[in-house]
Amino acid sequence: MKQFIFLLFWLVTLSLQAQPAYVFPVPGSNYHKPEVQIILKDQRGFDQNEIEVQIVAEKSENHSCRFLFPDKTTIIIAPDKPFYRSEEVSVWISGSFYEKREPFELSYSFYTEKAKINMETSFSTTKDYPPDFPSTTVTVNDNPAEGKIFFYNLSALASSNDRFISIIENDGTPVFYQQESNRGLGFTLQKNVYMSYWNNGNFLVMDSSYTVIDSFACGNGYYTDWHEFQYLDNGHALVFSYDSQPVDMSSVVAGGNPDAIVEGLVLQEIDEDKNVIFQWRSWDHYNITDATNIDFTSDLVSYVHGNAIEEDTDGNILLSARRLDEITKIDRMTGEVIWRLGGVNNQFQFLQDTVGFSRQHDIRRIENGNITLYDNGNNRDVPVSSAKEYELDESNMTAKLVWSFTHPDSIFAETMGSVQRLSNGNTFINWGWLENSEQPAFTEVSYDSIIVYELKFNTFFHFVYRARRFLWNNPYDTLGVESALADQSVKVYPNPCKSNLNVCSSVAVDLCEIYGVDGRLVQRRTLLSQKIFVVRMQNLNPGIYLLKLYCKSGEIINRKIIRN
Repeated sequence: MKQFIFLLFWLVTLSLQAQPAYVFPVPGSNYHKPEVQIILKDQRGFDQNEIEVQIVAEKSENHSCRFLFPDKTTIIIAPDKPFYRSEEVSVWISGSFYEKREPFELSYSFYTEKAKINMETSFSTTKDYPPDFPSTTVTVNDNPAEGKIFFYNLSALASSNDRFISIIENDGTPVFYQQESNRGLGFTLQKNVYMSYWNNGNFLVMDSSYTVIDSFACGNGYYTDWHEFQYLDNGHALVFSYDSQPVDMSSVVAGGNPDAIVEGLVLQEIDEDKNVIFQWRSWDHYNITDATNIDFTSDLVSYVHGNAIEEDTDGNILLSARRLDEITKIDRMTGEVIWRLGGVNNQFQFLQDTVGFSRQHDIRRIENGNITLYDNGNNRDVPVSSAKEYELDESNMTAKLVWSFTHPDSIFAETMGSVQRLSNGNTFINWGWLENSEQPAFTEVSYDSIIVYELKFNTFFHFVYRARRFLWNNPYDTLGVESALADQSVKVYPNPCKSNLNVCSSVAVDLCEIYGVDGRLVQRRTLLSQKIFVVRMQNLNPGIYLLKLYCKSGEIINRKIIRN
C-alpha cells in the first residue's frame, strides 16, 4: 500500500512539473519517419548542461544521441541511427529551464511508420535542344504597376521542353529565361530579395547574378514537396512534405478501404545549418474526415493538400489546406492550432460573403493586415474563380470580405492560381490551370476592379502555378543566361548580401575597392594576387555599391553589389 501511495505521489508530482511548450514528436503519435529527431521549444530557454535523455526503441533498442542548440529556446535531440519501421519508441528527458532553473521531466512514446511507400511524382527528363520561348499576346497594357513578371510555365499537353523559368517585360519580352523541363516550379523573388525555385527534391536559392548560393530540403527523412518555399529574413526556410501512410479507412468511415494509402502533410522550419527546428504534422491536428468533397472510400485519400505557408505578422504560421477548404493558424512556439478559418471546422463568421472560399491557393497576410487568397471556387453550382481580400477580427472571430475580383468572362480554374497585392494598390492575378487558351493567364486590376493589364499564352494548354510582379533592375545581360554566365571572369555571391560577399575570379586580383553611389571610397583591401576571397560588408549601410577589382594583368573589373 505504501509503495502504491509513493508511486501515485511521484506521478502527481511529475504531472505538476512545468513542461516545454512544444514537444515533437507529439506523445502517442503515429506515422513517424525512421529518421525522426526530437525537438523541444520553450521561451524560458533551456540549461544546456542539465539535459539528460534516454531513448529505447521496441526493436532497435537503445539509442545514443547528440544535442543541437540552434538558439536558447530550442533543443534538437538527434538519435545516432534511424529507428526501425513499425516500432514503438520510448523517450525519457529531464532537464531544467534556464529561467528560474525550473526542472522538467518528460516520459512518453511515439510510433514509426509501418512501411516505405513510393509516391514520387513522374517528371519529364527530356533534354532536347530547347525550343523558342513560348509565344504570348498582351491584350491589355494600360498603365499597370511598375515591375517585371516572374513565372514558370508548365505545358502538360504540349511539349515538355517548352517550360521556362522566366522574367518578362510587360510586352512579353524576356529579360531572363532558362529552359527547365523537370524543375522550376514556384520560381519567384523572395521577400529577402533572393530568387528561388523547386529543383525536383529541394529548393535552390539564387542571387541577383543568377548564381545558385544555397539549397533547402526537408529533414527527418521527408521528401520536399514543390508547393511552397518561404525563405525568411533570418536565413531559415519553411517547407512542406506530403506524407503517405497505410491507414485502415474502414475504421474511419463506412465502406472505407482497409488497405488505403492516406496522404497527410508535414510542415517544417529549417535553420541556416539545415536543422529541423520546428515540425508540424496534419496527423496530430486534423481528422481525416475534416476534408470536404473527397471520396473517403478510395484507394488513395489525399485529405490535406497543403499549398501555401505564410509567416504571420506575429511570428506564427498560416497554412492553406486546400482539401479542407481551410486556413489554419499555427502557434510557432507550441505547435498548437490557434484558429481555423473555412471548412467544416470554421471558427469565424463570414461577413459580406455568402459562399466563403473553396480549394483556395496562395494565402497571404498583406501590409494592411488583411488576408488575400485565390479562391478557385470548386464544388459550387456555378464554379468561378476569384481573387479575394478578407479583413479578420481575431478577437470577435469575423472574416469580412472587403474586396474581390471575378473576371468578366467568369474564368474558372480547377487548380493552381495566385494573387499578389502590389504596392500601388493594384492586384496581380495568375488564373492557374486554364484549358482555354483564349482566356488570359495573367490579369492586373486596380482596386476599383478596372483591368489594366492582361497576357495570354498563344500555345494551347500552357498554365502557371504562381506568377508575381516585382521591381527588378538586374545589372547583368541575362538573355541566354547560360552562355553569358560562362563568359564572366568574376562571380560575386550572394548578391544582395547581408554580411560576407564571396568573390571568385578567373584572374588574379591585387586590389579590391568599394565605392558608394556618391562615388566615395568606403573600403579598400590589398590582396596578394588572389583569385578567391571574401569581402566583409557588415560595417556598410544597406544600399547599392560599386565593387572595383584591380587585376594583376592591369585589367579593372567593376561589379554592382547590394548590401541588404
